[in-house]
Amino acid sequence: FIVSTPIQQEILALDKNFKTKFKCISNYKEFHDPYFVACDEDHNILVADYLNDCIQFFSSDGQYLSYFTHEKLRQPFGIAFDKKKNMLII
Repeated sequence: FIVSTPIQQEILALDKNFKTKFKCISNYKEFHDPYFVACDEDHNILVADYLNDCIQFFSSDGQYLSYFTHEKLRQPFGIAFDKKKNMLII
C-alpha cells in the first residue's frame, strides 16, 4: 500500500500488516500537502504535491526520480491516466 499523510507531510509504503516499508523522500522540495498518490504502469509512485505546485516521481522502492511543474500547474490534487496512458493532472 502507498499512502499519503498530509498532516505529517509524508508518503509511506506499507506492507500487508500496515508496517512501514519505506518513506518517499524528495530531493526537490519537502512535501507540502501531498494530497494524492498514484502508481504508473511501471509501478513508479507519483505524488500530487498540492502547495508545491508540482508532481513528484519516485521509483517503486521510494527513490526520488524527478518532478514536474509548469507555470499553469497550480495546487494539483489528483492524478489519473487515460486509455492511451497519458497522465492527467487534476
